[in-house]
Amino acid sequence: MNKIIRYFTTSILAFTLLWTAGSTIEDAYAAPLKQPIGGRLNYSQLTAYIPRNGTVVSLQFGMNKSEIDVQLGKPQVIKTLSGDYYRYGEDVTIGYAGGKAAMIDPGMEGTIRRKVKSGQSWAQSAALLGAPSLAEGSDPVYVYQANSYQFKQLRTAKELKAAEAEGRSDIYKVVVSLNAFGEISSEVMYRTSYKRAVNRKIQLASSTDGLPLTPEPFVLDDLSVTDELGRTVRLGMEMADVDKLLGSYDSYTISLPVHEYDSMTVYYRGTKAAGISLKEEPAHLFRTLRGITIQSSAAVLERLYGKPTAAEQSYWTYYFTKKASGLELLSELPATPDSGLASYDYGLSVILSGGPTPIITYLLIGDKMFLREMR
Repeated sequence: MNKIIRYFTTSILAFTLLWTAGSTIEDAYAAPLKQPIGGRLNYSQLTAYIPRNGTVVSLQFGMNKSEIDVQLGKPQVIKTLSGDYYRYGEDVTIGYAGGKAAMIDPGMEGTIRRKVKSGQSWAQSAALLGAPSLAEGSDPVYVYQANSYQFKQLRTAKELKAAEAEGRSDIYKVVVSLNAFGEISSEVMYRTSYKRAVNRKIQLASSTDGLPLTPEPFVLDDLSVTDELGRTVRLGMEMADVDKLLGSYDSYTISLPVHEYDSMTVYYRGTKAAGISLKEEPAHLFRTLRGITIQSSAAVLERLYGKPTAAEQSYWTYYFTKKASGLELLSELPATPDSGLASYDYGLSVILSGGPTPIITYLLIGDKMFLREMR
């Protein structure tokens, strides 16, 4: 039991118990001791604890982004098709709705219930977390109904079914993911109405409604990428121009000089861009001229680009030849005795996730010489 609760009078405790009628004693004790400031939900079950500068920061639903920024520092913005996320430090990630925390991933450094964290065995953690509400595959899931005055873990089939209603904004989930060894690989907490909004955005981005039944003619700019700020990076661009456009970068050399920017990696031959790969967690959402990016669905990719020239399970590649009128997509890659004579000029390669609705997890664009060097 929370130590502070023992200092409150019997009348306050009785009021709390009456307010949460129908809950377990554990649920009743989870009620906040006073009205949360600014709509913050002050429950230990829905709090992530993050060590920072010799102290522990408590992250709770309803906290303002500005408040969290002060405590955890300036975050890295991650742009995705489902919205923006904010990464604090190495791996603490928060999603906001209306400027308030609606999704919290404490990462490897944080804990839930102060003692449960990634790397622990589920057998050890289960004793601290109690029985889950349900399981999604092998992952235990805790479902709570919570607002400023009431807290309850939902356990029965009737309660869980009611919690799925579209208009509910007081339902929260804590999902504990387990690896093959029965250890916690991650924990994430979210308001279910926030998750529904995220899923709707993903479904919209994955829909082929309104897209042409066959691809439009290809042009050279189909091999360029542009972000929400209108910045465009193309094959053949000068290194100095890309550096000026995208800002700071880390550099290293493999077979070619490489500049790693916040949203993409660019490979140079001499001083010109020969290859472009998009980052999985970019600060800016770059897309091809046709709108393809990380997280785009395979269905949308195929509708906008057609069948790939080469497909090996989850690895698809589109090969193009340069024509006076633009680009021509090859339906197949002609076999030649010398691979250096392969009759294509450019390529676009993707790696797709598994499952019934695969999405792009990696995207690479390059000229023929670069693609040969990367094999």
